[in-house]
Amino acid sequence: MEKKTLSNILEGKIFQIPDYQRGYAWEEKQWKDFVQDIDALIDDKIISHYTGTIVIYQPRNKPTENYGTKRLEVADVVHGQQRLTTCSIYLSIIIKELIKIGQDGFNAKIPIYLYSGSKSRLRLNNDTADFYLDLISKGVSNLEASAVHQKRIYDAYCFLKNNISAQLAKKLDKGEDYLRDLFDAIIRKLSFSFYPIEEESEIGMTFELMNSRGKN
Repeated sequence: MEKKTLSNILEGKIFQIPDYQRGYAWEEKQWKDFVQDIDALIDDKIISHYTGTIVIYQPRNKPTENYGTKRLEVADVVHGQQRLTTCSIYLSIIIKELIKIGQDGFNAKIPIYLYSGSKSRLRLNNDTADFYLDLISKGVSNLEASAVHQKRIYDAYCFLKNNISAQLAKKLDKGEDYLRDLFDAIIRKLSFSFYPIEEESEIGMTFELMNSRGKN
């Protein structure tokens, strides 16, 4: 197990949430803790913040698929999907805000952290994949949030967007600096314990062990 930033973790990989996993489960308490942790990285000049564990399953033959002009490795997320999903949603809002104020260079960050065409860098499971991709790419979805996990993802998006709007209203002319600091904090200052699994037989045991300690 090694410590990695989000930027390190995403490098060269597409992540997918297997259908055997539950859907998105975080709610307001977890979102509040999340934004407070990130704001602390900016306000208190903390170098890094330990955020939790990411466990992936990637067979030894390392399957790949096309992503934009590249061919990337594909890995299953065994543990950590709540954090990865929330980080991705927040990044999508931050990048949109930066582009909206004229920082067009952040368009190049979209395929690195979020999506390329119809493929997302983090592919959610069951009935949430298309809904999630709509939200991070357009800010709205063509699908009505009917399933409970879709509603949670939509509520997360609204909570995080409202938080940024409130902060920008306070920052006034320092809004761009705040957005840039947020972006940097998420991709470079959040620290994860990263643990790859190569044997399929280890998934069940690891999945049960890790998720017994998370949100019910």
